[in-house]
Parts: sequence; structure tokens; C-alpha cells
Amino acid sequence: MHHLIFLAAMTLLAFGGIFQDAIWAVLLYYALSTLRPQYMWAWSLPVDLRWSMIAAILVCAGLMLHSRRLLGTTRITLTQPLFLAYGVLLTLSCLGAFDPQLALHWGIDTYKMLLVALASTLIIRTLRHVRLLALMIVAMLGYLAWYFNSLYFFDGRLDFFHYGYGGLDRNGVALVLAIGFPLAVAAALSLPRWWHKALAGAAALLMGHAIMLSYSRGGMLAAAVGVAWLLLRYRPRYKALGMAAICLVLGTILAGPAVRARFLSTAHYQTDGSAQARFESWTAAWHMIEDDPLLGKGIRNSNLFSEAYGADSYGRAIHSVYLQIGADCGLPAMLVYIAILLTALINLARVRSQCLQELDDPTVSGGTARMENSDELLRQSADLALGLEAGLVAFMLGASFLSVEVVELPWLVCILASALPAALDRHLDWRQREDGRQARRARPDVAPDHDLPNPMARPLPGPALSHA
Repeated sequence: MHHLIFLAAMTLLAFGGIFQDAIWAVLLYYALSTLRPQYMWAWSLPVDLRWSMIAAILVCAGLMLHSRRLLGTTRITLTQPLFLAYGVLLTLSCLGAFDPQLALHWGIDTYKMLLVALASTLIIRTLRHVRLLALMIVAMLGYLAWYFNSLYFFDGRLDFFHYGYGGLDRNGVALVLAIGFPLAVAAALSLPRWWHKALAGAAALLMGHAIMLSYSRGGMLAAAVGVAWLLLRYRPRYKALGMAAICLVLGTILAGPAVRARFLSTAHYQTDGSAQARFESWTAAWHMIEDDPLLGKGIRNSNLFSEAYGADSYGRAIHSVYLQIGADCGLPAMLVYIAILLTALINLARVRSQCLQELDDPTVSGGTARMENSDELLRQSADLALGLEAGLVAFMLGASFLSVEVVELPWLVCILASALPAALDRHLDWRQREDGRQARRARPDVAPDHDLPNPMARPLPGPALSHA
């Protein structure tokens, strides 16, 4: 009962919060879609109540409440037209599907994700919004990893290994955790207070061990590549080397003989039945793309044809997000999806570079509490952008051999990547104005802002002057 009360309270708080800022509805939606409490607390929650749908309605309501302020100053980015194009291509594929009911069943969830994603790109406007959502990812995945680890250590159960979680199999769960793992490491490196670092580090440790408990080779490889990407690009170098040593030691201790054997079996893919089944599903998907290159077979309809095109069994899912989308919705949809991911990757790298350049700029004066807080926010934003970038790299790699396209977390990373450039520009504009005010205060011969003439002000009405 207390779980129901907790979720109801969070929903009510978000409902009250949207009158001040719609970001609270976005926070609630992605917290629920990441944690998926209806699977964790199924025994104490109403069966037919869709919490994420309620949160999605709140997101749209928040956008409507603040539409004049948000839409009037919104900067259109490449990601938003790509979202719209992807939605249009999915709709066309759904209309021409072999089994329209099956396509619509899967399409509804995708449309909901796209609608909330588009609304969120308009709502997320500041670096603090981005930081709040990034740390929410760490907190929710950390709690989810704690849940899996507690079942293992205290009850001797590996439920998500046998049954999956949240509609995903163990490979999908491992890939979702692999997205959050490098972000948690980045948070542990960047957060200012020691207990914040400790919580983020504990979340990273729990995620890493949960990925090992999944015995998912794709998840383990994606997590390893993601954290390696993070540490190779992180500065200062001594912190990266220290964190790399910690990850190596803890990884060696936590990975038992069975986990190591499972991961190293990747090298023997020629004789591995699971790997060969993946190759066969990829070949079948490519043949389907060749037969229906524009619109595909229909959303999730490719599973109905996979055996006929060479897969090992009927209903075999295509073990690749990219090829699954291509076989289901056509080559244009697959290319648009890849463009969304690459655009997000470029935006995150660019924002991090801009943050570091601003921090290294010798012409920007500091010394005040407001500028010091701004510097700290820029440092955290640079590190969290790198963590999101590494998480996206982990997903893009894992998505090559796993099929988890109906998951909100990668979309949230792309949303944050889309919102970051404009949020950073707003913050840099504020810093420039604040730096100018400090410079004027330091020079007594320059009038303060309120005494300076406004060149845009109209002259006061009065008698005309004669030039005779």
C-alpha cells in the first residue's frame, strides 16, 4: 500500500509543480519510464493503471500552460524535425503493415515516446534542467540495480536473468543499465560534495554488478566500451587514471569465473549457437529490407517473416535495433533513427567543448559567488555531457546486436543532447552580462547600469527645438 501512496504523492507533486515549471512533469515521466514500478511493485499497485501515461498527460498539460513563454523563445534544432520525420515514417509503415493491429499495438508506445520527446525538447531550457534529469537517470537506475542486487544477495534470486524486467529480456535490461553506468561514473567524478560522489559511485558499482549478473555479453561489452570512452576523454587525466584503476580492480573482484567465461566466449562466435542465430536474423532482416525498402513489413511485423527469410525459428526478433527498424519500417526510418543518434552524439561533444573553453577563457572575470556557482555548473555540465555521450556510445554499440528500440532512456539522452546547446547559449549570455556588470563596478568612472542611457529608448515628448 505504501508504494501506491508514494507514486500517488509523486504524481500529485508533479501536478502541482507544472503550474510553476513543466520540467517537473518531464522528470516524473522519465523517472517512471526508467524505473517501471508497475513491474517492481506489481503486488501492491493497480493492474490497469498506467502511471507513465498519466505523466505523459501532465507533460502535455505543462507545455500548454506555459506555451506562450516556451514556444515564443524556442530554438528549432535538427533533432525536432528528425523526430517528426521518424513519426511520419512509422505512421506510413503502420498503415501498410501486414498485420495492422500488431503494428498499432507496438506503434502506440512509440508514438507516446515521440510525443513526450517533442514536448520535452521545448520544456528543457536550462543547464539545471539537464543536470536534474541526468542525475535522475543515475538515481533511478541505481535504485533498479539495488533491487536486482538485493534479490541476488539476500534471497538468492536472479529474477531478471530468468524472466527479464519491465517488458525487456536480460539483454535489454543490461543494455539500459549500460547507458547509465558511465553517466554514474561521470557523476561520481564531477559532483562537488563527498556524499554526492559516494552515492553516485555506489550507483555505478551496483549497475556494474547487475550487468554482470545478467550474463549478457552485449551488455557487458557495451558498458566496458562506454566507461572506456568516458575515461579516455575525461580531464584532468589523473582523475581518469584513478577511476580506471578502481573500475579495473572492482571489475576483477566482482566478475566470478562464470561471468569471465561468459564474456570471453564472445571470441568463439564461429561455434556459438547464440551468435550464429544473431547472424541469421541479421541476414533475414537485410533480405526483408531489400524486398520492402521504403516502408518495411510494418512495426514489429518482421518477426512474422523472419523464419521465411532465413532465421532459425518462427517469431525470431531481429537482434539489432537498426536492422529491426529497417525490416519493420523501411530503410528511410532506419537512416533517420541513426541520424537522431549521431546528431545527439555531435551535440554532446560540442557542448562539452564549449563548456571547457569558457572555463579556460582568461578574459572572463570571477571572484563573486554567482560566477563561482556558474563555473561549478559549467564543470558539472561538461562532465555530465561526457557521461551522456559515453552512455549513448554504449547504447549505439549494444543496439548493433540487441533489439530494444521501445525504451525511453535512449530517447531521453537524445532529448538532453538537443536541449543542451540552447541551454548553454542562454547561460553564456548571462555570464557575459554578469561579467560586464562586474567590470563596470570595478571602474568608478563608469556609471552603473541604471544610469547609462538606453539607446533604444524613445525621446520624451516636449517642445520642438528651433535651429534658427
